[in-house]
Amino acid sequence: MTFYILRIILLILILAVIYFFFHAVAECSTKKSAIIGAVFSIVITTAVSMFPPENLVTDFSSPENAFKYFCAGEIEEIIYGNDSCFVVYSDSQGTFKDCVFLKSGADYKLPLYFSRSRVAHVFTQNGLFNTYKVSGTSDYYVQGSVSTETAGNIGVFDGNGNNINTNVIRIAHTGFIYFHLGSFKDDYYLVSDGETQQLG
Repeated sequence: MTFYILRIILLILILAVIYFFFHAVAECSTKKSAIIGAVFSIVITTAVSMFPPENLVTDFSSPENAFKYFCAGEIEEIIYGNDSCFVVYSDSQGTFKDCVFLKSGADYKLPLYFSRSRVAHVFTQNGLFNTYKVSGTSDYYVQGSVSTETAGNIGVFDGNGNNINTNVIRIAHTGFIYFHLGSFKDDYYLVSDGETQQLG
């Protein structure tokens, strides 16, 4: 939450400084100064939101600390990858959301706008599954939904039928599941209550 508050303050400060400069120093009209100030403010604030300068000067000792700075809500689960972690949280409306934090040694960095990309999207009668790759890492995170009546046994397999060792996390009292993969191919699938669901 602090992340966005700082950017709102930055937006206002930049708007005021640029407006003052063009209106008082460059002697532009009030309307022209306001337009130039607004454009510069939006461009700069968008840039620092997409590429957080905080990453240049600070690290966060845990995903929880990074989350507290970057997001607002209650953490439901944290899925750890090799070079990142995937935080599942609920906002004030009870909506489930997620974000990724990048590892930096033993600490964590804020995500960039392009920190993850969706590499697979599957929607069938068995559920909806999205697979994301974290840029610059070998980490993949799968976000899916299964029937709320599904028992707890869910297995993930590669195209040869070999079981992939991963911890499938299910959000309590929901059908939402999440898990990490160290690699991903289109022939990966999961089995839930005897039902097979392709992931790619």
